[in-house]
Formats: sequence, structure tokens, C-alpha cells
Amino acid sequence: MKLYVFLVNTGTTLTFDTELTVQTVADLKHAIQSKYKIAIQHQVLVVNGGECMAADRRVCTYSAGTDTNPIFLFNKEMILSDRPPAIPKTTFSTENDMEIKVEESLMMPAVFHTVASRTQLALEMYEVAKKLCSFCEGLVHDEHLQHQGWAAIMANLEDCSNSYQKLLFKFESIYSNYLQSIEDIKLKLTHLGTAVSVMAKIPLLECLTRHSYRECLGRLDSLPEHEGSEKAEMKRSTELVLSPDMPRTTNESLLTSFPKSVEHVSPDTTDAESGKEIRESCQSTVHQQDETTIDTKDGDLPFFNVSLLDWINVQDRPNDVESLVRKCFDSMSRLDPRIIRPFIAECRQTIAKLDNQNMKAIKGLEDRLYALDQMIASCGRLVNEQKELAQGFLANQKRAENLKDASVLPDLCLSHANQLMIMLQNHRKLKVCLTCNYFFLVVTFCMLLGNF
Repeated sequence: MKLYVFLVNTGTTLTFDTELTVQTVADLKHAIQSKYKIAIQHQVLVVNGGECMAADRRVCTYSAGTDTNPIFLFNKEMILSDRPPAIPKTTFSTENDMEIKVEESLMMPAVFHTVASRTQLALEMYEVAKKLCSFCEGLVHDEHLQHQGWAAIMANLEDCSNSYQKLLFKFESIYSNYLQSIEDIKLKLTHLGTAVSVMAKIPLLECLTRHSYRECLGRLDSLPEHEGSEKAEMKRSTELVLSPDMPRTTNESLLTSFPKSVEHVSPDTTDAESGKEIRESCQSTVHQQDETTIDTKDGDLPFFNVSLLDWINVQDRPNDVESLVRKCFDSMSRLDPRIIRPFIAECRQTIAKLDNQNMKAIKGLEDRLYALDQMIASCGRLVNEQKELAQGFLANQKRAENLKDASVLPDLCLSHANQLMIMLQNHRKLKVCLTCNYFFLVVTFCMLLGNF
């Protein structure tokens, strides 16, 4: 038993030990690279129906790998290369010598040795005919497998195209909803400065905040070691909030960062007006915050001084209010229509190219495969005729040996000469069939390669 992998590029069947069936697809790719020198990054393995083989799955989980239903392998390097791949050709050493052997046999005298020699030649021509026919059948089989491999990759392309269309439709729908609500989003960001200033003025009860602080420290202690940098950052942020002597600059930097972000994301006139409103709101908030800071400095600082904004910033580090707002503005800048609309247009062009029927279907290929099947049937008839003629030679030789009458040799040798010419004609027809099969193999390969 063997595991069969069909290289669609050249119409070649690759064989491996069945032990690979219980291993992963990644192991199979390594075996292909080791045995046939095809790099792993250039391998595409597909089964009948279009399913692409996943590297972490076992080979036996796919219904493929037999001689009639192999695993289809595509070599991307061969497809992208400027040089056409070499298609292997098998030649028979005796097929070129057959013409000479028949000519030499026809020149022999009418003796018993001639009868025996021509009988051996007829049997040899029959064996060559069987080999030629078997090889032609193998070529036609490979061409059918090439067609199946092409159908499999087209089915895979169809599945990918459908998924791509669904994702694009979903993205367009969500983006359309975003464009409709963008003014509302800007309005919310405009009012955010006022909300931040209000939260900065709202004090928290010390007992509630101390309890939350202890919970925060407990979460920090439970973090794994690989999150040490984030843990240290969160602890510093927490200590900053609860420290009575530390100046509260975080809120001011947060408030002053809003106008800069809005200016970056509002290029047109309407957006400029929105940015102006945001700047005015944030600047008034900063002014109020400065006055509050001055008043606090004039009096005695209380031991506990934590606002709602400080508490919110500590709860979900590093996702404080400032970073979240910055992410909002960055996302809005990336979702600018001047960027997204060309992207959507390019996606639609890609889908249109994938829907090219001339690429998906190869015109005339099925007719060619049908003609090859008819040719194989004709080869089978020629082989049967060669067999009957060879058996006739063998029967005549035995009869001549039993009679031991030299008078029958001239007529027998003449009959053998005519039969040898018939067998030679059949041999030539078989060679034509072999040449046609090679021609169709090359044409099929070129058509498949041209459609990639």
C-alpha cells in the first residue's frame, strides 16, 4: 500500500509510505520536500472537492491518498517561474529498433531458423505493444487526474470567493452604518471634555477607594511573571492616584490632547467646526482644572484626594480615558472615506476577476479527454490484434517443427512476412497514439498553467 500524491503541474504521481497517513499534513510536506525537493512554502495540498489540507490535521482525516483519488499537489514556484517545467518522458529502447529488426527478418531465407526467429520477433512486438498501451493508459489517467486537480482548485477558489464576498458585504454594511453615525460620534467626543472635567471634580469616599485599592493590589499580585512590566505600570498608576503629594498632571494632559486629536481627524469644513467646538470645550475644561489646582495649592492639601477620573484611569490600565480617546481618533483617521472607498473598489475588482468563467472552465478540455479515451480503446484493439498474430506465429512454428517438411517453408515464410508487416503497421499506430498522448499532456498542462 502506498500514499499517492499527484503533482498537477507536471502530471506526475508521487508515492510515499502509508505511515505518513497517521502523521500530520506538516509531516507530509516535509517528506515531499525531502524526497522531491519541493520547498514547503511552495506546496499547496488540496483534496477532491476543493478542501485545502490544514498543516495540523492528520492525513488520514481526509478522504484522499489512493491511486484513483490522490492528494493534489500544486507547486507555486513552478507556476510563477518563467521557465516551463520539464515533463518526464519514458522511452522504450526496443521501439526504435523494431523497424530495423523487421527489415532484417524479411531478408532471411526460408529455413526453419527463420520461422523461429520471426516467431520470437512477433512475440517481442506483442510485448512492446502491451507496454506502449499500458503507458498510454497511464498518460490518459494522469490527464484525467490533472483535470480533477484543476476542478478541485477551482472549487477551493469558489469557496474562497464566496467567503470574500460575504466579508466584503459585511464590511460595507458596517462601514455604511459608521458613516451615518460619524457626526454623532464626533458630538460625543466633543462633549467628552466636559464630562472629564466633571469626573475630575467628583471626589470619592476614602473607605470605598481604599477597598478598591486593596483589590487592585490583589489583582496585581496574581498576574503572571511575563506580565511584570504591565504589572509595574499599573502599580505606579495606582500609587500615583492615591499619593497626596503628587501633582495631578494626567487629567491636564488628557484634556489638552483632545483638540490635537480632533484636528488630525477633521480635514473638511464641517469637521473643522467640530474640532473648534472640541477645542473650546477642552480649553475651558483645562482652565477650570487649573483654577481648581491653584485653589488646592493655596489651602492645605488633604491627606486623601482621589477623583472619579483618577479612579477610572486606574481600573483598566493601560486602557485609561486618554488612551481610549486616542484610539478612537486613530481609528477614525484610518476609516477616512478617501482611504476606504478605493480599498472597496479594489476588492470589487478582485471579485470580478475571480468570477471570470474563461479562467474557471477550460474550453475543449473535456472533448480532448473523450478523444483520448477513444484512442486508448483503439490501442487496446491493436494490442489484441498483435496478440492474435503472435499466437499464430507460435502455432505455425510448432506445426512446422512437427511436420519437419521443408516444402512448406516458402509459403509459411511468405505468410509470416506479410504478418510481420501488419504487426509493424500496428506498432507504428501505437507509437502515434503515444505521441498524441504526450502532445495532449503538454497542451493540457499549458492550458492549466495559462489559467492560473
